[in-house]
Amino acid sequence: MNSDEAEFCSKCGNNLKISRITPISSRGEMGTEKDVVIHRIFAVLIDYFVMGFLSFTILGASIVPGLAARSLMTAISGFIMSLFLIMLLWICYGIALETWKGQTVGKMILGIIVVKENGEPCDFLAALLRNVLRIIDHLPTLYILGFIVMAITEKRQRLGDRLAGTVVVKIKH
Repeated sequence: MNSDEAEFCSKCGNNLKISRITPISSRGEMGTEKDVVIHRIFAVLIDYFVMGFLSFTILGASIVPGLAARSLMTAISGFIMSLFLIMLLWICYGIALETWKGQTVGKMILGIIVVKENGEPCDFLAALLRNVLRIIDHLPTLYILGFIVMAITEKRQRLGDRLAGTVVVKIKH
């Protein structure tokens, strides 16, 4: 077979040669992984601000009624419930938004998106993996390990990105 001839998948009919050479994404501009490192840092800071604001809102909304009623037990139960809701928020925030849109609020503001390495949209399993492994990226101190791994990988991937098979790229305009 001539090297210029196309190779097609027998199951789906996709041109294998093109998809190997040029990953196609409907939303992300593939190949811009190295250009978005600073964007990713600021996106995390924005996301922490958003989640912090929501956390304090949940905390206040669950404790204030007990304090207003001068009921210590209601305030304590509200506090415990708010801790549960805040933990749920911090766990689900990235997973839900990256599965739905490929972006958290910080990524939306900064014009970057999470996609799979082949250019397909980020799915639930990929979002779950990259966000659960965010815990490891935080070690030993606030994101130091994540930044080190990102700095030494060709596609600027955190550990979670590498295991999930995702990259963060600029949004196509």
